[in-house]
Amino acid sequence: MSVSPDELVAQANKLILPYVVPAPYVSPALSHSTPSVPPTQTDLCRAISSAYYALFHEVARVSADLMVGAINSASIPYVQFYRSLEHKHIRKLCETICSSGSWAPAYVPYMRTHRSPSIIGFATAFRTLYEKRHRADYDPSFVASDADVRAVISTAQSALDDFRMAPDIDRKAFLVMLFTQPRTD
Repeated sequence: MSVSPDELVAQANKLILPYVVPAPYVSPALSHSTPSVPPTQTDLCRAISSAYYALFHEVARVSADLMVGAINSASIPYVQFYRSLEHKHIRKLCETICSSGSWAPAYVPYMRTHRSPSIIGFATAFRTLYEKRHRADYDPSFVASDADVRAVISTAQSALDDFRMAPDIDRKAFLVMLFTQPRTD
């Protein structure tokens, strides 16, 4: 897999670190020290985006692994399934889960349990990071603070942990709700 959710979180963490100014750009007056500068707004916004994409790619990977098989990750069907996932569909499912605090009502008869704390935690984080990523990527007036970005990265890591530690049946239930519509007849 070319995009690793864990590497995206690591990338987000790197983007918020102060960095050393390369030697050709150092003023002669400062040449005796190694100047560092805080992350720019571009770095901070990119970190938010990377943190969100860690969650998105985790859902895409788990979905394609389940449907096509991880062993087939280089195959055309795997890539097609992986790429078919839409951000707005995950967001809408997460909003449904967050607003009801449980599975979508139409799915309740098919689920093992009415509540899944790990999936609810993931859904809450996904919904929050989706909105933050959207602002960071598309709102020219958005200003990210270092503390906010650190919180976003922490939220992304916790959400990945929640999703990965959720009982297999709950993770599969989330994916079933993502890719299907319940029958009422």
